[in-house]
Amino acid sequence: MTKTLIKTVFFLVIGLIIYNSVYFEKLSLRTSKSTENIDFKPIATKLYMDILQINAIDLDSLQIALSQNGEAAFLKYGNRLGIGNSAYFMANIEGEIITIDKSEIMVKSKNGIQYHLDLMFIFGNAIRDASKLVKLTDYKKTSEFNALSEALNEIIREQKIPIETAELKTGDKISAKVAFKLGKKDTDLSKLTFTPITIRK
Repeated sequence: MTKTLIKTVFFLVIGLIIYNSVYFEKLSLRTSKSTENIDFKPIATKLYMDILQINAIDLDSLQIALSQNGEAAFLKYGNRLGIGNSAYFMANIEGEIITIDKSEIMVKSKNGIQYHLDLMFIFGNAIRDASKLVKLTDYKKTSEFNALSEALNEIIREQKIPIETAELKTGDKISAKVAFKLGKKDTDLSKLTFTPITIRK
């Protein structure tokens, strides 16, 4: 066997070993598979129960606090996950239902302010982040962090809110816990739409 043939065989063997040792996979698929290994439903259920125990500020009181000193209100009641001019808040509302349909409740507070509660589009990270109970460092991957939000939102959107609002009608007095994202320039809470966590008659 000539030296040239020996070298050719050698490099072919090395190439075959390297080829079989390297495995390529789309990052999105790999992230998806790792997330599928975690059952977020029980985690989200416990988080939901913990959120119900949070002693949140009354929304009318938060409106006053924002009007008096917005920066102090943001620091005390808001939750920022990163650098930016917005924060997530959680608050309680007590008042009378002015209008109600499948998509929204308008409730007038004891101070006469009308607030909009969205019953249909309960998505995103507002509830998770407003709770202050979940940190970025709790999960290694952003997909896992977001999967928890999806599971939590589904519990509220598909299970809790439909049951809690089934018998409600105009004129009923209710109390609700809500979450929302607020920018520093958004000082008028009556212009916002809130994501409900629970609604009680």
